[in-house]
Amino acid sequence: MFETGVVVQWTHQIRVALSDRDQGSSQDMLGPTDEHSFWIYRYENLAGVDFQLKNKHVKHICDILHMAQSTYIKQFVVLVEEIKECMKEAKSNIEFLQILNEPCAELETVNDPERLSDLCRAFSNQIILQCCQSVDLPFIFKGNAQAGIKILKDCIECCVMYKLLYEKISEAHKENGDKVWVLDEASIFNHVDSFCQRCKDLIEVCDAMIIFGRMDETQNIAMPSFGGTRGEEFEKVCENIEKNFNTYLQAIKDTQDTILDVQVPTWYDDILRIELKRMLMCLLPRFRSHTKELEVVIENLMDSVFEIVQHAEEGLHALQAFYHYSKRSAVRKMFDKKTVYVYKLFEDDLQATKKELVDEKEQYPASLPYYAGRALMARLKKRRLERLMKMLDDAEWLPYCGVGEEVRTQFNKLVKTIDDMVMDIYHKWIDSLDENMAARLNRPLLCRSLVHQGLLESNFDR
Repeated sequence: MFETGVVVQWTHQIRVALSDRDQGSSQDMLGPTDEHSFWIYRYENLAGVDFQLKNKHVKHICDILHMAQSTYIKQFVVLVEEIKECMKEAKSNIEFLQILNEPCAELETVNDPERLSDLCRAFSNQIILQCCQSVDLPFIFKGNAQAGIKILKDCIECCVMYKLLYEKISEAHKENGDKVWVLDEASIFNHVDSFCQRCKDLIEVCDAMIIFGRMDETQNIAMPSFGGTRGEEFEKVCENIEKNFNTYLQAIKDTQDTILDVQVPTWYDDILRIELKRMLMCLLPRFRSHTKELEVVIENLMDSVFEIVQHAEEGLHALQAFYHYSKRSAVRKMFDKKTVYVYKLFEDDLQATKKELVDEKEQYPASLPYYAGRALMARLKKRRLERLMKMLDDAEWLPYCGVGEEVRTQFNKLVKTIDDMVMDIYHKWIDSLDENMAARLNRPLLCRSLVHQGLLESNFDR
């Protein structure tokens, strides 16, 4: 039948027209503009097919096949309806993709150095904004200095990685692009560098909070304590140091809303904003000046404490009290100097012990025998030195110094000398004994007194 053959041919052609929607995912599509052009092409193609299907001759053939109850006409009718749906889809996509045409057209001019520099500056500002949102200054100033240091270091690392990625992409573009980027890198990274410096300043503040204010959420830092008659006086100085620091820190807290604001003032900034920025620029140097004053107070306090230190044990206790302050580089120098002084005190103690061993060689307690008393006195001196040496060895927080190794060598030599002396005394005691010790054991411990008739008296060696 002629009409059936025509419908079969039309059905095949319509299916071909409908199948071109898969071209929308082709790898040749470079962007939204190409996608928009494709849907315009598809809509025009389907509109042409729809126009032909409205022809009266087409309707006449379809009516004949309907009356003949042809099986092909049903497939044809379904495809006609599908064409209408696909036209609606294409029209909708065209309307929405049309919105992207203008922005995509602007992207073609972004390779202009000035436009690209603006884009990079905007990206830099977004990096800073994200970092600022992660820094909770009120939380940090409540005493969470360690957490503050961690997040501030993360922000600095983020900015450093951003600059490295920029350099990497710029180098790749230089090797593979059509033209070299000629951008104003100083203006692109000006705010980033300023933000990193602000983070470093805040890390310095957090370090000071830990050292001078004892604000460390990870551990409980005790107030330094001192012994002796002037202990309370020295502790009062430490309390004043902490009190003064809290006053200096409050000035930082009062301007925390502008600390991380790196935006450069413009001609349209109001007077108050400019004044706040001027205050902030002066605030951190003033804070550093105050902390340096506190360092000087601590150094003077160390000198005062060590003026009354008489021996190594007292010096070690004093160093332990100042150890927390020694994390400041300026105080560290003084702390190292006093550490050497403590080892020198112990060295003096070693030399004094050597002299005592010579001068008191024949001395012993009246309640003890000659040889045993001398050996006991030597061993007591040894035990005292061993106790001091153990205290120094257990103080792992002490900084390394060459004097310490020299003193340790002298200590080991002196201990060996004392051990040899005790052994020599022992041998002399053995040599002083009679060869026939059994005869001594046979004599009674008590005997009749020859002086006092009728009484007993001890029969020990006289």
